[in-house]
Amino acid sequence: MNWFIEIKLVVSVAKDGDNFRWRCYNTVRISKKAPKKCNYSRSLTSGTFFSSHLSIVDICKFLVLWVQNASLLVIKNETEITAQKTLVDWSSMSREVLFDAFILNAKPLGGIGRTIEIDESKFGRRKYNRGKRVEGQWIFGLLERETGDIILVPVEKRDRDTLIPIIQKYVLPGSTIISDFWKSYDTLNDLGYQHLKVNHSITFKDPETGANTNRIESTWRAAKASYSSSGRRKSFYASYLAKYIFMKKCRSLELDPFLEFLRLAGKLYDATNYFDTPLEPAVDESDDDDDDETEELQIY
Repeated sequence: MNWFIEIKLVVSVAKDGDNFRWRCYNTVRISKKAPKKCNYSRSLTSGTFFSSHLSIVDICKFLVLWVQNASLLVIKNETEITAQKTLVDWSSMSREVLFDAFILNAKPLGGIGRTIEIDESKFGRRKYNRGKRVEGQWIFGLLERETGDIILVPVEKRDRDTLIPIIQKYVLPGSTIISDFWKSYDTLNDLGYQHLKVNHSITFKDPETGANTNRIESTWRAAKASYSSSGRRKSFYASYLAKYIFMKKCRSLELDPFLEFLRLAGKLYDATNYFDTPLEPAVDESDDDDDDETEELQIY
C-alpha cells in the first residue's frame, strides 16, 4: 500500500481499521444541538484507478495477467473475476491508460543528430479473405533509430494536411527524416528537417545515401502479429497499438510491465487531485432531536 501511495494510485490519509477508508472524527455543532462526530467517510480508492466494486487484490491479479497478453478467458479462469463485461471493461480501461501515455502524451522524437523513419501501413484484413484490397485502419508510424522509440497514430487520410501536422507535433526540428517517395512528404526539407528518401519500387536501401526504412517496416510486421484484427472496431486500434508500444518498451528497457503500468496509471489517475478538494460531509440540519446521528455519506 505504501508503494501505491508513492506513485499516487491512492493517497496517504487517516484510515479506519480496514485500511481502505478515510473517516472524519471531527466534532460538528448543528444549530443548538450538542456537538457530535462528523463521521463522514469515503473509500480510499474513490476517484482513483482502483475505484471499482472489485478489490485492489482482484484488480492487481487481473493486471499481472493482462500485461502478459493473457486472453480474457485465461484471466477469467485464473482470477475471481467471472463477469465477461467486467473483464472487457477493465481491459478497455487499461488500454486507455496506455493510449494516454504513448499516443495522447507521447514525447517528441528526434532532434539534431537523430534519425526518424516514417511510414504508413494499413491494419486490417483482406475483404472476403482474398484479393489485394485491405479493409481496416491506416496507421502512421514514426520510429527513432537511436532509441527505438516509436509513435503509432491512426489516420483517416494519408494526405499532406494530415501527415505533416503529425510530424511537426512528434518530431523535433533538426531531425533527419527518412521516408519513401510518398508525395505528402515533399515539403519536409522546408520545415526544418533533413529529408532523405528511398524508392521502394526499386530498392530497399538508397545506394547513395544509405537511406532505408527497414526498422519501421519491421515494426509493422511485429505490431500486426501482436494481435488479430478480426472483429476489432477501428476506434479501438489506437489503444491496442498503445499496448504494443508499451510491451515493446518494457522488453527493450527490461522493465517489469506490471509495475510500469501502475506508474502510468498513477499519472493518469492521480489520487491526490481527488483528495485535494474534499467533499463537504453530509449533516442533518433539521431540529428533530430523535435523530442523534449524522448520516454517513459513502462515495463509490
